[in-house]
Amino acid sequence: MVQPGNCALVIGETGSGKTVFSLQFLCEGLFECGSIGTLVSFHNDKRDLIKYAREFGWHLKRFDRNETIKILAKRPSKPSSDNGMDAVKEVIKMVEDIEADRIALDGLQTLSRFFRNERGFEEGLKFLKRELRKQKCLSIMTSNPKFGFQEIMDSVLILHQINSRFGRIREIEIKKAWGTDKGGTISFEITNEGVRFEDKGQYSPEREN
Repeated sequence: MVQPGNCALVIGETGSGKTVFSLQFLCEGLFECGSIGTLVSFHNDKRDLIKYAREFGWHLKRFDRNETIKILAKRPSKPSSDNGMDAVKEVIKMVEDIEADRIALDGLQTLSRFFRNERGFEEGLKFLKRELRKQKCLSIMTSNPKFGFQEIMDSVLILHQINSRFGRIREIEIKKAWGTDKGGTISFEITNEGVRFEDKGQYSPEREN
């Protein structure tokens, strides 16, 4: 099982399913474990997230209102070291305020634009990860394939899309998983109920180990 405070990085191109993974991670945590969650997006606004989640039967507006899954949608302003750390501290404060058990941060590459340079972003990311571990908050963070800080994450999952004559094939590659040397690739599909692995039922991040 994944330990509280661990952080998984989910990497994929646009349309690969990163946001669905993030939403399902939080909603399954709420439905199955009663876990309080925080959803942070740096490239989608709140209204779009609520509308998108509704397509899978997840009522984010209600969850946000009763603070079982709290939403923070924030767009980058002019890059500076102050703006970057302020954004990170805002995320941490939200986690602390609602005592979140889980957080999904969708869009690390966009968060990096709050910072003046790559070094500042790396320091901000490490600070965020440390604080989430202190709070024992299990986290998923998403990024595009160019993200360069995989080594500081506990787990790394890569989403692949393959176009074939039979249609689009989706796969998840387990590149790195905390506490195990297991790897490999698993096929999955995105249905109207969320992510579903081939012959394995619905996705749960805890299964990565």
